[in-house]
Amino acid sequence: MTKKQKLSEKHKKFIDEYLMCWNATAAYRATYPKASYASAGVLASNLLGNVRIKEEISERLKHRAMGANEVLARLADQARGSHYPFIRIDADGFVYFDFSDDEAKKHFHLIKKIKTKRQRQVFGKGELAQEWEGEWVEVELHDPQRALELIGKHHSLFVERDKEGNPIHPVVNVYMPNNGRDANDDAG
Repeated sequence: MTKKQKLSEKHKKFIDEYLMCWNATAAYRATYPKASYASAGVLASNLLGNVRIKEEISERLKHRAMGANEVLARLADQARGSHYPFIRIDADGFVYFDFSDDEAKKHFHLIKKIKTKRQRQVFGKGELAQEWEGEWVEVELHDPQRALELIGKHHSLFVERDKEGNPIHPVVNVYMPNNGRDANDDAG
């Protein structure tokens, strides 16, 4: 059994940069800033061909990959998602979003999009003028219906079944001339 060769700090940095941008030349230039663009392209290609670097990239990607259970868990979070962790109601009954709360921070992965719009108005003139400022916030969560659909497909919930509960498989008739025999079969 051979011992794995250790990577140099520069090679580790190259791999880090490469896995952020997926551009070997850019990763090389970030690691070796004095390299010209042309030489960086060639040398980066050489590094990607290095067996140990390939193994390390592969190993890191394996750890970053999302397994089936994680996919299902994230879909379940989306299916159960609500705005509740982000909403606060003040003493006057006004509803507003609060993203600074620790409970809200645990649910950021449910947010698909946030839109904000500030509005400032001045009422009256001169010394009687009053300023009013408001902020409009729209928070869109990932689609829970779509998440439920994907989970249901995983569990084969949406399969037509007969009276006994067995899945019904569609019958496909394929037209085959000569009853499926090759034309050369008759020539013998």
